[in-house]
This record gives sequence, structure tokens and C-alpha cells, in this order.
Amino acid sequence: MIPVRHSPPGDVNPHLRAVHAPRGMRNRQWLARVKASQGVILFGGATLAHFRIRVAESHLRSDLLPSLWSLAGILDGSDGFYSVPLDLRNEASDVPQKNGVQLCRLGDYDDPVLFPNIAVIDFPA
Repeated sequence: MIPVRHSPPGDVNPHLRAVHAPRGMRNRQWLARVKASQGVILFGGATLAHFRIRVAESHLRSDLLPSLWSLAGILDGSDGFYSVPLDLRNEASDVPQKNGVQLCRLGDYDDPVLFPNIAVIDFPA
């Protein structure tokens, strides 16, 4: 069994809000709509590898359901984010030096069919 520490339940954060994308809207269009340029970005991919990650995460959830997120990153303020993606983009010899962290392009995650779930958590000053 995996040890899990749960935080005590609290009030719902009033600063978090759901902004649904209209049908056919691309992920980069949605990011522009919500004016996201910094913060944590979350993607839920539709490939088998992304699904397996979400199922693996389900073992840590109290409801045992697959999560919505299979990739997390930090937006860099331009057209990318830093993450440890499932697909290796650089040389394998770079992995130990950079801990697997890569600069990912948002354009690679623009398709809402391949990445149907997207969220941004912004921490304004």
C-alpha cells in the first residue's frame, strides 16, 4: 500500500474558477482566452501512455478514479513550459544533467483531441 497524507478539508478556494472551452477551440486559444502566461499548467492526454499515468495516479486518490491530469509543467511566460514529458525530445545523455526537465512547446499540446483536459493555476503577486 502506498502511504498517503491527506490535508484536512477546508473551504473551496473562491479564486479558482472553471473556464470551459467551446467545442472546436484549440488549447492555445483557450490559454490566450484565460490570459495564461505564468503558473502551473496541467494537461490530460488521450494516448495510452497518458491514460496509464492517470490510472496509476488513481491508487493515490480516495475515490480510486483516474485523475484528469497526466502532465504538469511550469509556464515560462512565452510559448512554452518546463516539464518532464513522456516523449524524449533531447539526447538521452541530457536526462541525468537536467533531471529529465525539458522546455516543451505549447504548440505540441494544442490539439484538444489529443489533450482534452487543460488547466492553469496562476499565482498572482
